[in-house]
Amino acid sequence: MIDKLLFVEDDPQDIMIFEKILKEDFPEMEYATVDNSADLRSFLRENDDKNMLVFLDINLKQETGFEIYSNYLKNSKHLVVMLSSSDNPEDKRKALALGIQAYFSKGFSFKESKKILNTVISFYSLNALLKVNMG
Repeated sequence: MIDKLLFVEDDPQDIMIFEKILKEDFPEMEYATVDNSADLRSFLRENDDKNMLVFLDINLKQETGFEIYSNYLKNSKHLVVMLSSSDNPEDKRKALALGIQAYFSKGFSFKESKKILNTVISFYSLNALLKVNMG
């Protein structure tokens, strides 16, 4: 079961879009945002008991999403989905090769972003629920 969503994102515009979508479509879902690895480490320590779906951007100011995944998320219990403005096939290949569960390009409109977030959250929430119920 997914207890919380975490967005590792440093673009205020994208964060605002994600928050609007969550408030409209998943008002009961807890979520948080962090924009750097130091805040991520603290957040993970404080929420160690939570099962999270992490949305990870590639292009961050201090480290890339690939570095953050390799250093802090790869060996965690959390599901990690890369959500990036890059549609470069090499980025997708690299993300999946590292072990990231899925890779999605950010929508270029609110409607596209909403469809992507709804699909990903619904899929992973249902998948987690099935795992719990099926043992």
